[in-house]
Amino acid sequence: MDYDKILVLDHGRVVQFGRPRDLVQDANGLLHQMCAESGEMGLLVSIAARQGTA
Repeated sequence: MDYDKILVLDHGRVVQFGRPRDLVQDANGLLHQMCAESGEMGLLVSIAARQGTA
């Protein structure tokens, strides 16, 4: 989550590309789903929110 951009692939197809903080907020997106399934959603969202502020 501490990257400028993230590329999310599903079966070799690009399904999302953009800033982590934008992608994780998309409740219908694959990155959001993966973060939720990780059990670390709160931590990942806070890291993404800080991205680009340094």
